Amino acid sequence: MTTIPLTKSTRDTVTTLRNAISEGDQASERLSTGNAVNSALDDPSSYFMAQSLDNRAAELDRSIEQLGQGIQVITAANDGIEAIGKLMTQATAVAKEAASSKDAFDRADYAKSYNKLLDQISGLANDSGYHGKNLLLGAGHELKLYISDSSDEAITVPSTDFTNLKQTLGLSHLDEGQIGAKRIALGTAADGITPATKLVDTSGGFAIGDQIAVTSTDPVTGDVTEVASLTVDANTTVGTLTSKLTQADKGLRASLDANGGLVVEAASNRLAIAGGPFDGSTFGASESAWYGSDGTAGTLDDLTKANEGVRAVAASIGSNLTMLQNRASFMKTFSSTLQSSSSALLAADLNEEGARLLALQTRQQLATSSMSITRSADDGVLRLLGG
Repeated sequence: MTTIPLTKSTRDTVTTLRNAISEGDQASERLSTGNAVNSALDDPSSYFMAQSLDNRAAELDRSIEQLGQGIQVITAANDGIEAIGKLMTQATAVAKEAASSKDAFDRADYAKSYNKLLDQISGLANDSGYHGKNLLLGAGHELKLYISDSSDEAITVPSTDFTNLKQTLGLSHLDEGQIGAKRIALGTAADGITPATKLVDTSGGFAIGDQIAVTSTDPVTGDVTEVASLTVDANTTVGTLTSKLTQADKGLRASLDANGGLVVEAASNRLAIAGGPFDGSTFGASESAWYGSDGTAGTLDDLTKANEGVRAVAASIGSNLTMLQNRASFMKTFSSTLQSSSSALLAADLNEEGARLLALQTRQQLATSSMSITRSADDGVLRLLGG
């Protein structure tokens, strides 16, 4: 291998050019990345400290993501419990309406409405989940959330079973009862039977002197009391009989249907009717839980306690939701702070690096010019020696 020696001036120029190019590359990299420290070789202390901050920020971000999913679970439960609270208010209103009603048939309808509201509460509870987790379904649906990047600080949000209203709120479905009816055909639709039609003029089997009576038998004592009675005479009309047989508060009512029939309805199995064509009749009725207006008292007491229970659960869920939202907000801010600190450790002064790159480019141009001058001097020597 042949070694070609360089003059001292050429060697110095090459060294200067090489250093300028290397430093220029470094300045260009800093300008393009925005970082003064791009590897551990640049500044080991700052590089590894920044890496540690970035790693912790990444762990926080993962915790924030998991916490965010947990917050969605709690939000769904919170929405569900708020809707349940509204249904509870409606149920209370229905019970109060039933308590003030003077119609046993209406109270039976209110009982059905009340049961439907309880079904809606259970349905809402079933629909208040998020990604398979539902805080309104009870045991097995508790939510455990880690609220730090170290996975050693966690909170468990309890679950309450709103599908089992008896166990959770002390509320049970009411017996809706069964309305019984007895129909007497007074004629056909073509006969034009009206309330003014005399009973004895119909084909219903009524005769002068018939004693129509409705009685009620106490289910406990067996005592029989008369609810309504009428003696049929020549002038007794259909309207008179229907009026006598309508005692809504006691669960008895009568009406004329469009097909010429007299319909007598009962809301209790304690009621019986006899006399004339009604002899041997049965209603086949059963009482609703709210047959008597005093039957709602126990339900209203239960609803008062249940509403308190719902409010307590709502307060707990709301408190957990607010706390976790605040925690998530703090963690996001802290993660941003860590990332900003990491960036500050690595960041380059772009103005300084730009000026340095410009100076280095100038140095390269000067070194190139110097190389050209040196080469010209060498060429002159060669020409002199070559004579």
